[in-house]
Amino acid sequence: MQHVVDLCLRGVAYTMAGTHRRILRTDALALSQRSAANSGGPLTEDQLRSLWLHRAAAAHITSAPAESLARAREWVTSRLASEPDGARWLSQWLTIIDQGQKQSCGS
Repeated sequence: MQHVVDLCLRGVAYTMAGTHRRILRTDALALSQRSAANSGGPLTEDQLRSLWLHRAAAAHITSAPAESLARAREWVTSRLASEPDGARWLSQWLTIIDQGQKQSCGS
């Protein structure tokens, strides 16, 4: 979701939900109508879809953080067992997930 981060750094209003940026629906719709800085045309369907997926994921995570982190931990653990080549990156995800669990428990 680097595109959302880049937009926020360029001045699009946002709020933080944990470490995730959330923008208003009206802002996403306005962005879809304006020129994109990188190509001079309107946002592509992929870019707009990325904005909406980011918002939907952030909403789900903020509404049920403990359950979301548990599901993420379960998924990463299963990938570690079946994809040893990705162990370096998957282990880093586990570290991030564990930090989130500590923060959501008030530590």
